[in-house]
Amino acid sequence: MKEKTQHRGPSAQLVVGFVIVALGVVFLLQTLGLADFSNLTVWIPSLIVLLGVWILIASRFTNWGGALILIVFGSIAQLAALDIISWSNVWRLWPLALVIVGLVIIIDRARGQDGSNTNGNEYLKLFAMFSGNSQRSTAQSFEGGDLTAVFGGVELDITDVQVAEPPAIIHVFAMFGGMEIKASPDTLIQTHITPIFGGFEDKRRQRKALPGESAEIIIRGTALFGGIEIK
Repeated sequence: MKEKTQHRGPSAQLVVGFVIVALGVVFLLQTLGLADFSNLTVWIPSLIVLLGVWILIASRFTNWGGALILIVFGSIAQLAALDIISWSNVWRLWPLALVIVGLVIIIDRARGQDGSNTNGNEYLKLFAMFSGNSQRSTAQSFEGGDLTAVFGGVELDITDVQVAEPPAIIHVFAMFGGMEIKASPDTLIQTHITPIFGGFEDKRRQRKALPGESAEIIIRGTALFGGIEIK
């Protein structure tokens, strides 16, 4: 079974993974006394801000709700870490979270959107952090995608897709978030999901493969303190 290896730019899962690994290495070396990163750890909130900016750019400003939360609170935390403002004042700003969430709901409603849309791209990249991202694909040469949910939810409907060159590979990652993929029972799907303190469930009544017939779509990934469901 030959998989596609076309370059599609950096995946959200790679970015999140590298950030987690980098932070883990820094804290590990610090706690073991092998290195002193005390001067660098003060800038960790800036990584949160940069992550928010990256989410805005990568999603083409469609997933701005979670990105805005990261940018605002990352900026506030950075000011507190630099002693420009006190941490006691930071805790007094918690109602700002309610304001931001309310603005996300109001603006999405004013734009006549519920967070869902139709996408005809052959390869999809869906990312959700502190927000939701829902899409329906109508691609007639579907090649797969990257789905990432971190403290958020992702919904993908691929019931209408056609796979010209199987298998189409969908990489999934859910951490403290949920993910739902809707597919036709006539589509042969093979799953390789690893739940780690999370869950995975395939609720479809998939037809049996004919002799010599291989999977049209392969879904592989990890559910870390999160859930992934195929319907």
